[in-house]
Amino acid sequence: MEKFLREQRLYNNGLQKKFKNADTCVSELMGIQAQLHYYGLISIHNRTNNMTIKKIANNPHLIKSWGQRATHHIYHEDDFSKINNVINKNPKWPF
Repeated sequence: MEKFLREQRLYNNGLQKKFKNADTCVSELMGIQAQLHYYGLISIHNRTNNMTIKKIANNPHLIKSWGQRATHHIYHEDDFSKINNVINKNPKWPF
């Protein structure tokens, strides 16, 4: 069972069967989080077929933000408003 769960996790994250493009990757994963911008691009690159870092970085459908826990986040434009609505309904700021 443990092996199955590990393989399923790799598959779901696009590490066993890659996503067809950056849009699908970011959308299916509900975003990519990394410590630095370039590492987020590498993460998408490792999960997609035939996508260069430059092509991913220039994708107009991906929203890059610097926020939660001072980390870099990349969201698909179709998901960003949904995520933003959830965050705004449940503010976590202490003031």
